[in-house]
Amino acid sequence: MATYTENLSLHPNHAVSAVLVDNASNIAELKSLIMNQTIDACLIRPPMIADRFQLMVAANRALHLHLQNKRITKTLHSEVLFSLSISKNITDCFKKFGASDDDKSLIILEIHERGQSRLDDLVLPKVKGELIPFDDLPKYSNHDLIKKVYKIKEDSEKKSSSLLDSVVCRISSQDFVST
Repeated sequence: MATYTENLSLHPNHAVSAVLVDNASNIAELKSLIMNQTIDACLIRPPMIADRFQLMVAANRALHLHLQNKRITKTLHSEVLFSLSISKNITDCFKKFGASDDDKSLIILEIHERGQSRLDDLVLPKVKGELIPFDDLPKYSNHDLIKKVYKIKEDSEKKSSSLLDSVVCRISSQDFVST
């Protein structure tokens, strides 16, 4: 099965399920289903993701804010997109991290109570594209784009930490640092 599921460490009663889709031909339709609340998930641009751990950090943060009633965005899944970004501009976050109609690949991510995923039975039948093993995610990452969006300086920072470490540090500290 191409669905990747991992329990959330900060909220053990919840989990994240995600799929990687290539050659997607109906992203606009999927976005419409999300906007109409027919499906409860978010669509993420794979080039912006260095590693699945980046997704887990954003999902943990989004769920924590959701459960504390401190979300910035309207829904739990839009909060995941917002949590991926270091920008405080919601529209900018959606443009950079949310799948656009003309993208050909996407990640569909769902946060759910453990054992309650609806991804396989409700969402995947609506997807027109090829399901790719989630382990192939690094092949879709664009490190240059990630460095630009997260403002990672190649010369100084790269010497002391990995790209993933730099990204996760920025996501984790965004409540404490203004950009």
